[in-house]
Amino acid sequence: MERPGQGTSEQEVEYLKKVCSDVTLYSLKEGFFKHYMEQIDAQVSQDYLHKFGQLKNNEARIIKTWAVKPIHTLKVQSFYKHKSREVSESRRTDGNKAYQEKKYQQALLNYSQAVMRAPYDEGESLALALANRSAVLYHMKEYQLALHDIQLALQVNYPINLIYKVLDRRGQCYLCLGKFTLALNAFTEAAEALATSSLDHKKQELWKNDLRMKIHTCEEKVDGDEPVPASNNEVTLFCGQSDPAQCPLLRYLYTRRRIIPNSIDPVM
Repeated sequence: MERPGQGTSEQEVEYLKKVCSDVTLYSLKEGFFKHYMEQIDAQVSQDYLHKFGQLKNNEARIIKTWAVKPIHTLKVQSFYKHKSREVSESRRTDGNKAYQEKKYQQALLNYSQAVMRAPYDEGESLALALANRSAVLYHMKEYQLALHDIQLALQVNYPINLIYKVLDRRGQCYLCLGKFTLALNAFTEAAEALATSSLDHKKQELWKNDLRMKIHTCEEKVDGDEPVPASNNEVTLFCGQSDPAQCPLLRYLYTRRRIIPNSIDPVM
């Protein structure tokens, strides 16, 4: 591909930017592909193109194309990276580290790589990668994309003992979108899914209380009301987030009324 010169129109430059990277577009290197195309161009005359245009089927077109000798110099080799559970889990671990450091763009990249390398029918790597990516998408306020990943995670056998977590996240996404009926359903399902979780009794009670509060919030609203803002990085005492990446430290409490400084309030 020729490097855009001074006479190149803006429309041509925009087209070139769509079909190749800036590195390729502005590189001064000759490159193999340019040399390859020049060899083919030297063999293809107007008469060849006229005869090619008269061919009636693809088989005839392939045979005529194959008769151009420079075509044979291009060796197409496989460069597909095979699926790997180990590589997927490694990328997911990298994503978890970036997520904990609030480097959400990096975490998104790592989780996406984990999704791409995860085998579809081997273990839980794909489901876990999708679920983790939904978490970072939620924090990036990409709620529809997060919901899509949650649905995919559930379709590829997300671990039954962890389902309550993605159902809770689904509810939070719907809250932020102002879809309170769907949020209510999601939180209700999350509460029911606690029965299959591996949480101990104390943590289950924390989750139940947290979900009960969210369900109550949904019951007080109707679809079309002002959406509930995302919770950012603060967590309630009853946040129910057993994932350290989502609930690193229980440092905050939410209250439904104003607390006067230095006053003493019982925690029930």
